[in-house]
Amino acid sequence: MPSVDFLLLVALAQVPNAICVFFHAARLRLALLPVHLGLFESFRITTLYFGASAVLPARLGELVRPVLLLRTHNIPLSRSAAAIIHLQLSEVVVLALLFAYLSGKLWMLVQVEL
Repeated sequence: MPSVDFLLLVALAQVPNAICVFFHAARLRLALLPVHLGLFESFRITTLYFGASAVLPARLGELVRPVLLLRTHNIPLSRSAAAIIHLQLSEVVVLALLFAYLSGKLWMLVQVEL
């Protein structure tokens, strides 16, 4: 059995995670568009949000983004909360559309086999 470097596998596993965080950061930046938020700063806030969401109980990590935006960029809590609610609702809509599309494809596949 060939020897596989464990650290290399861990590093390669982080690539899709970094891409996911990058797209979340870009979406946050677009949601706050009248306010200029750099991509690196948005990436930092998103990374801290994901870390807090993993550690804090009962979705308390959701409060990290508005508080960080208030402290670092002086964005009001109402503005950042509205942007975050918009991001969450858009994710729900996309997932519902994807579910509807895939369930329709599955239903068509089942009907063809019957």
